[in-house]
Amino acid sequence: MTEQEKYETLEKFQESIGEKQSISFPEVERFIEETEGEICPEDIIDFLSANGITVIGFQREEHPRHLRKDDPLWLYIKEVGRVEILGKEREIKVATEMEEALHKIRDIIPANTMSIALLVRIGKMVKTRELPLDEFTKVTVGDPLATTDEKRVDALQILSKIEDNLEKIRELIRKNRTLKRTSKTNKEKLEKLHKTVKANVGQLELCSRALEMVKPLFNKIVDCVERLDDRLDNIAEAAKLDPDKLRKETDAILKGQTTSVKVAKKLKVTVSLINEATIQRKREHRIKKCLEETSLISLEELVELIEASEKEWETYEECKRLLVEANVRLVINIAKNYTNQGVEFLDLIQEGNTALIKAVERFDPRRGFKLGTYAIWWIRQAMLRTLAEQSHVVKLPTYLVQWIRRYARIAQELSQKLGREPTPFEVSEAIDVEPGRTSKMRRFFTSQVSLNKSLGDDDSRTLEDIIADESTTSPMNTANLTMLQSELKRVLETLTPKEQRVITLRFGLEDNMPRTLEEIGQIFDLSRERIRQIEMKALSKLRHPSKMEKLLPYFRE
Repeated sequence: MTEQEKYETLEKFQESIGEKQSISFPEVERFIEETEGEICPEDIIDFLSANGITVIGFQREEHPRHLRKDDPLWLYIKEVGRVEILGKEREIKVATEMEEALHKIRDIIPANTMSIALLVRIGKMVKTRELPLDEFTKVTVGDPLATTDEKRVDALQILSKIEDNLEKIRELIRKNRTLKRTSKTNKEKLEKLHKTVKANVGQLELCSRALEMVKPLFNKIVDCVERLDDRLDNIAEAAKLDPDKLRKETDAILKGQTTSVKVAKKLKVTVSLINEATIQRKREHRIKKCLEETSLISLEELVELIEASEKEWETYEECKRLLVEANVRLVINIAKNYTNQGVEFLDLIQEGNTALIKAVERFDPRRGFKLGTYAIWWIRQAMLRTLAEQSHVVKLPTYLVQWIRRYARIAQELSQKLGREPTPFEVSEAIDVEPGRTSKMRRFFTSQVSLNKSLGDDDSRTLEDIIADESTTSPMNTANLTMLQSELKRVLETLTPKEQRVITLRFGLEDNMPRTLEEIGQIFDLSRERIRQIEMKALSKLRHPSKMEKLLPYFRE
């Protein structure tokens, strides 16, 4: 089942629910059976949550912990709760405004050959896969359900046409420069090519990322024009002259209608100042002429369009902010499904928010779906990818991650049916996998946990504080051992010096090095048998109840 078919199936299911604000989980299970298991329960529940419908009886993992009022997560959720939720009509209106603003920004690109050339260069980055296709265009020339590779081919074909037309435009500009004027025929050809390129750029459905890459070029054009105007304005201001009047007089000098001396005398300023202003005015004309040659509309119109686009960018960003903030609740709801799986709850929300922004940028309100319906797939995919990459010390293959998720989902379904935790054998039967293989795969279920994780609300300790340090002896054991040694010393003092020495050497009580009977015999210059007799006699004395009762408590512990 394709994503489009999933959308349509879920929309029909929502329509069948009607105005109800909640449904039971068995109803969801019946719907899953009707779709022959093509849509998993999590997809359906996330979709219904996005549309304000609660599923009763579905066991969702509780929130990872009860939050304190000074907890960053609690403050974040509190802030999110204050954001206004947009209705379907308002959401479509805001999304349409955002799309229209983007279209107006996009329409500036065909107005200048430098911006067209930059677009072609960006397109080549898509061709070499330096830039992802979905960050460049939303193009769907043919089938709207086309694969990414098919969309890439469509986009590259359009870019090829734009590049061909750009070469034709440049050739006409070169001809006009040679003729030192624009012929009527060439002007008509340029206008026709401008319309063609504009239509081609419109077909590309450029994303905001691509337009942001072109934006600096337009900013440079406006800055260049403003700097040129400012320099002559500064000269006029220093001489306390009207800038427009100074421009008019310097233009007359450049046309040969007057001289610097006459103008200086007329304006009551020095000749050097007029010469400086004339040089600046000449430079201004030269640079503006170069800019006009690269533009398919007048320079004044181009500057006006670029300045107007700044307002469109503001509109776009404001609409985008409204749509993102109105759907952040959805990110939190989906993130709850993936808690305690090796990635912190806040990290899941972070990934989900990034995916939500991408979904907003690519949302098409004309499809008739709500943004939440469309964004679910982006958010879930981002979270699943994060879990696959970060939840294990060693990154697991995609097929293994998918198998683990399938195992967990079926185990949950069996748990609800049986009313208890299913055995590994029961799960193996349900997923049609050999029990032995299931046992091997279950070894990958473990995940990493941060040692800095808090233990709870009223406990300031972290997980690190309660993990036993096996490399260090426990203070309790050290104290017990010291007391045992002291008591053992007092008991041994009840023996004769020779017996005490034999027992100490035999069991290594001083240096932790037990000796054999033969080794002890050599020390005392006695036979092995005699040492054994001394040992047996000493042990017999130590087994006396009066001595044993002093030592037994240490061994019982």
